[in-house]
Amino acid sequence: SRLAKEKRIDIALLSLKRVLKTNPETGLTIIGSGPERDDLLKKVNDFGLSQNVFFLDWQNNLIPHYKSADIFLLTSEYEGYSIALIEAGAAGCPIVTTKVGVAKTDLFKDGVNSFVCPVGDVDCLSNRIIELISNPKKRESFKTNMRDSIKSIAISKEQYTANYIGLLEKLIKNV
Repeated sequence: SRLAKEKRIDIALLSLKRVLKTNPETGLTIIGSGPERDDLLKKVNDFGLSQNVFFLDWQNNLIPHYKSADIFLLTSEYEGYSIALIEAGAAGCPIVTTKVGVAKTDLFKDGVNSFVCPVGDVDCLSNRIIELISNPKKRESFKTNMRDSIKSIAISKEQYTANYIGLLEKLIKNV
């Protein structure tokens, strides 16, 4: 993630603080860079989370991180699309997200293939994280259900190109 205000990583930290009350071994890895890094590091210390939060610099290949994570958490205030949600879901990482970008579409079914919370709702986010931590069957069903959802909309590069060319042709004809 870009470490920027709109990503609301402060909400992730507040959610983690609540999760730690019942699951003290929980950790949060934040991958990315940006202008909020120093402020976030300060909040980690202020919230007493330095033993549970880990920062990694920007990565070009996130697949190993998606594959090794138990949960993918997105706390953004807004997103245009959020390719990270699709990547995490395709990699089989259970998702807890705010209702932004692609998470506002029918692809994301709250309680079926992901947990989708209102923007800024720390209670919802932390409660859903705790639910996934304590329910391995739910995590597994989210993995399978999200992968199936993504497969249902995935198209080949050739089909995408053909669809795009068709759209452009229609637009040109209607000029």
